Amino acid sequence: MGKIIRPVDLAKSKLRARRFLSQNFLTDGSIGDRLVAALPLRPGDVVYEIGAGKGFLTERLVEAGVTVWAIEKDRRLIGMLRKKFPSGSPVRLFHADVLDLPDDAQPPNGCWLLGNLPFGIGHAILEWVFLHRQKFRGAVVTLQREVIHRLLARPGDSERSAVSVWFQARASGTRLFDIPPRAFVPPPRVTSSVMYVDLVPATPGVESVPGIDYIVERAFAQKRKVLANNLRAMGHLTADDWARLQSECADLLRKRAEELDAQDFVRLATTLALDPAANTRRGQPPTRRIRG
Repeated sequence: MGKIIRPVDLAKSKLRARRFLSQNFLTDGSIGDRLVAALPLRPGDVVYEIGAGKGFLTERLVEAGVTVWAIEKDRRLIGMLRKKFPSGSPVRLFHADVLDLPDDAQPPNGCWLLGNLPFGIGHAILEWVFLHRQKFRGAVVTLQREVIHRLLARPGDSERSAVSVWFQARASGTRLFDIPPRAFVPPPRVTSSVMYVDLVPATPGVESVPGIDYIVERAFAQKRKVLANNLRAMGHLTADDWARLQSECADLLRKRAEELDAQDFVRLATTLALDPAANTRRGQPPTRRIRG
């Protein structure tokens, strides 16, 4: 095993965080240990690390006896990492954007994923993870605490939103612990949370329902309104559409979107017979990515 240069004084490093990259460097060793321990690693496993930064988690992964594929977008940090993990170490370094990876940096089969995800593109990275779900055994990610609350919110929770349904149709998550701002340099203005992601949907089958994202988005357009009022704003529904909805989904139309579970949205989408090719009904524009 190659030599690993350690320790590095992150707080005094001349390489400062770049705001446009949403960089906040973790400096709390006990938190780093907990993040690595959250993955059920065995010697010889491969961990795909998104945003290696200054190698704070990377070095702990190496000490756990695993191989690391470390992705880092910041060219300055790649130079530091190459000195810290020279040729012959169990770390493969890639100067790349995880949302625009070269072929040789694509995740290998059967790996684990670990990442302190930049808040600005956290949802986009999760979308990328879901597209590559067959590659991963599971993931531990760090995001803003309020975002994780929304992702995991159940029917009836005040935090429930369109993104709750979107996430749970694709994965199951468990919130593990919070990370205070003081654990990072520079400290962010928000508290972070760590989540274990099992890439088995909490609500299987929902993702493949034609038009489901569009219906969910419209249902949550104004959370305080009941479902009937939000669906009327779609504008293109015919009298026959409303007749079917009132016949087959009358109990749902009187509720707010946050009260509905995934199968309720399946009922709505099925009743409206959305076009599977366009993910909309009768020529309406395709749905935008769900963010809310």
